Amino acid sequence: GDLLAAANVERGAATVKSVCSSCHAIEKGAAAKPTGPNLPGVVGRVIGSTDFAYSDGIKNKKEPWTYEALDAFLKDPRGFAAGVKMTFSEKDAKKRADIIRYLASITDNAPPLPAPPAAPAAPKP
Repeated sequence: GDLLAAANVERGAATVKSVCSSCHAIEKGAAAKPTGPNLPGVVGRVIGSTDFAYSDGIKNKKEPWTYEALDAFLKDPRGFAAGVKMTFSEKDAKKRADIIRYLASITDNAPPLPAPPAAPAAPKP
């Protein structure tokens, strides 16, 4: 929650445009590229549910792309699901949060961002 709350959509957009757009369509309504599924609408979409030749590991997931699932996938795609073709990974949590905030910005009706953890209660005197 904290990282997403502080994430920068513009930095995420720059990363997606420079790194991800070679394999993924990032414009709403664009035709899918043969190397990766479309990114608009990904947040909240059921994993592996679009018309793309997904690996069996992705096809078998059957849950939505939550913010947590996207974070895990971007950190280690091949650890997330067997047979994934994506080779890009982002080890920096802040950069992943920027990417995810951008993906949410290009998703109509994206789920609300998770709330940051509550601050610890002040000690009683």
